[in-house]
Amino acid sequence: MSPDQPNSMDQQKNIAKGNVSSSRWILTAIVQTVLLVMIVLVLRSPEIRTATAKMDRPNPQIGPRSAPVTIVEFGDYGCQSCLVWAAAGMRQQLLDKYGKNVRFVWADFPVIKEESPKAAEAGRCAYDQGKFWEYQDFVYNNYQGITNTYLKLYAGAIGLDQAMFNQCLDSGAKAAEVNLDFNDAMVRSLRATPTFLINNKVEIVGLAPLAKFAAVIDPILAAVH
Repeated sequence: MSPDQPNSMDQQKNIAKGNVSSSRWILTAIVQTVLLVMIVLVLRSPEIRTATAKMDRPNPQIGPRSAPVTIVEFGDYGCQSCLVWAAAGMRQQLLDKYGKNVRFVWADFPVIKEESPKAAEAGRCAYDQGKFWEYQDFVYNNYQGITNTYLKLYAGAIGLDQAMFNQCLDSGAKAAEVNLDFNDAMVRSLRATPTFLINNKVEIVGLAPLAKFAAVIDPILAAVH
């Protein structure tokens, strides 16, 4: 065989590589198309389209509905920044500073860990027993994980009816409630936890200090009074 003559084996290998590369490209295109179709279908869902109108649903909240300022925290029990913000007592600092002028609302945005959606359900199960904030504070301040085992241990530690809590968690009864918040976050294109909405407009993202909230809240209260 002449040195310049193509090797048939090499040609076959090159053809095979080309076929594999082409197949991968086609597969990638198909996957991307399927994902796009799924996103379109989800966004066309009536539940998604109306999610932004549902912030008055009975989410866990502190403060009067008539308060001139409403702060909604979209958070995740698997979020380290949420944990640090809570452990620093920031929510209580806001409530202490503004009293009845502020309503603080929790909304679930479970995106950080695989267990996050179930942890969000656990919070709602605690809410059914009137101890949502106590449960959340205990989870954040005594954090060991958010697997089902830990979620149930936290419930027992704060004196919840264990059998009722376990049944609620295991049944998935609160998944739909959690999904309402998740859908709301997606419609708003939220990208991080925690994200705070002030009067449904201003977004504050991450470990914001009290001064950052005050810079938004104080002018609102000044205009009201």
